[in-house]
Amino acid sequence: MTMKLRTGNILAALVLLGGLGACTTQAANGTGTGGSGTTGTGGNSSSSGGTSGGGGAAANGIVCHPENNTTNLAASAGIACPKPATSGLISNFTFPADAGVPDGGAPPRFGDDSTVLSGGGSTFANTGGTISQDSSQGDWHIQGTVGNFAGFSLYFDDVPNASEANMLCNMVDATGFTGIQFTIWGTTSNQPITMSMGIVDDTPSASWFQSIGVAASTPVSAGACIPKAGGMQYYHPGCGDPTAAAITVTGTASAPQTVTLKWTDFVSGDCEPNVNPSQIVSIAWAFAWGAPGPTTAYPVDIHIDDLTFTK
Repeated sequence: MTMKLRTGNILAALVLLGGLGACTTQAANGTGTGGSGTTGTGGNSSSSGGTSGGGGAAANGIVCHPENNTTNLAASAGIACPKPATSGLISNFTFPADAGVPDGGAPPRFGDDSTVLSGGGSTFANTGGTISQDSSQGDWHIQGTVGNFAGFSLYFDDVPNASEANMLCNMVDATGFTGIQFTIWGTTSNQPITMSMGIVDDTPSASWFQSIGVAASTPVSAGACIPKAGGMQYYHPGCGDPTAAAITVTGTASAPQTVTLKWTDFVSGDCEPNVNPSQIVSIAWAFAWGAPGPTTAYPVDIHIDDLTFTK
């Protein structure tokens, strides 16, 4: 088995949970259930990741806010993982035999860690709440208490990609797909959840994290954005993930709710406002917390299934 790079890693998901797009508000301190990772430094963003037009390419592959790159930091290379299945299926959360052994046996897992898109799930809960996960019944079961910033995300395994000279991957190229879909049922105590998609161009580079004192061993996503002055590990003004409108959970076990989102439904990314499907580095959901939303702890118990890229 290879080591794991959490493309939807703890750090990336915390950005989503705290900033919800703009990444300029308080963020959570997470406790994930996935594996450890590696951090890339240097190198230009690879051609498999591509660049979007809004930011304008600059030295060392920095695409978003190169004007903030006063110390000539380099972008983290984006190396594509094995392509998604033609059907677009990411996971139907069927419990695999290895149960994700490198992750301590913690479900859910998907893929074969080798030839197809592979990865697993993580949950996050700041002090005051607890969130757990399970996939032993054939879906992604998320439950617990939201008492602060909390949510859940997918990460992707850093398996060698033959089409990328067997380099270890750190992003998903979903070119040819137009969006993402999943089914959901259960309860969030009438509170909404929010989904975000991270892309390379809107994600801070590993070299920037290291420049502010984050250890090189800390797993972070590929990135080509330099935050504004004053940024911290969980606070990235000027870099933010595209986020979809809040989702109200209405599905039941007998009548699951289908949520279908186009890439253009994810907005307000900084500096690239929408999802570039060739550069996906994180998929995450956040529970509502903080004024003008809930400030009192509430229970959640939801199931997600049939997570699929759509055409």
